[in-house]
Amino acid sequence: MPRFGLHTNYKNERTGKTKVLFWVKNNPKKKNNSLLVDLIRYDMSLDSAYDSLFSIPIKTSISDSLALKNFFYNFLNNIEKGKIKVFDYLTIENYLNFEDDSIKYLSQNEIDSLFIQIDSVSKQLSEPPYSWYDTIIVSNLIEQPIEGVRFVESWYFDENTLEIKKVIHGFSIFVTKTSYNYGNTSIAHQKYTGLREIFYYSFTTPKRFFDLK
Repeated sequence: MPRFGLHTNYKNERTGKTKVLFWVKNNPKKKNNSLLVDLIRYDMSLDSAYDSLFSIPIKTSISDSLALKNFFYNFLNNIEKGKIKVFDYLTIENYLNFEDDSIKYLSQNEIDSLFIQIDSVSKQLSEPPYSWYDTIIVSNLIEQPIEGVRFVESWYFDENTLEIKKVIHGFSIFVTKTSYNYGNTSIAHQKYTGLREIFYYSFTTPKRFFDLK
């Protein structure tokens, strides 16, 4: 039977050992999961440069970090190809907060429009007469770094086994939000302007807190 003990140091110059104050036993056969938190958001950073915007991550190996990023890039690729149905994150936000009762999946046209970013910029000719002209830059969402993930979860607590169980209902993805700035040159410079939350994937039909009771 699994158990763990609480140790403390005690004064004994000859032994210098610790002694057990008490043992806590758990019985995996007697589970009694009760709802601890009905709905909670949990942010996870995928880039150490933005740790301050998310929960502090536990250090992982490089292979773990690459595996996570590859998973979410593949996820975005499947969304773009229409293999995965997703919601607009703001629609789910309004639904969970009782601001809107209607939810629907994004259409492929809506998904395509979210994947394409079009920036209007002004450029200056590099040769005389050095005049300025307007143009556009088209970029794809896949080209933007994935910075983090926001999970929507429920937490359960078992008083008999002291276990906390998490159930993930869905998640959204954060990518870098950028804009293009030319300044006084003819070369475009990307400028970081924040994080952009996109798409919400739900493992089941999105539920409000009273649906989980």
